[in-house]
Amino acid sequence: MEQKDLRLLYREMTTQLRSKYNPHFNLYQKQQLEEKVKCYKTNQDKPDQYYKCISDIDEKMTLNSQTLQKKYAQIEIKDKDCQNECERNQPEENAKNQCLKKCMEQMKDQCFKLQNQFYESMLKDNPEYKSIKS
Repeated sequence: MEQKDLRLLYREMTTQLRSKYNPHFNLYQKQQLEEKVKCYKTNQDKPDQYYKCISDIDEKMTLNSQTLQKKYAQIEIKDKDCQNECERNQPEENAKNQCLKKCMEQMKDQCFKLQNQFYESMLKDNPEYKSIKS
């Protein structure tokens, strides 16, 4: 399998991931904005508490993002190791291609599982989540 073909398969997987979870991401962002509005409404006359409330939400979102980035980095490392193993242990081109496809499928499964877990934990109490959950 040429490097170009492999890149296309990974790009397709990324597009599928983005397409499937875009509504989830939008709902997550909406939920965070609603929390910020709630901060304003409950602390309208108390600027210090309002800013702390907003800051806490921003910090939580940043931590969530960093956690996801770390977990994706771990998945990418495992995938690269899998690809390297295919290159080393599969001298025959057809077997190597099958091995590389298997690596990609494993990565795809792990990425989708990670997204599912994240959005399930973040949105499980949101009534709108049930309508986009698939």
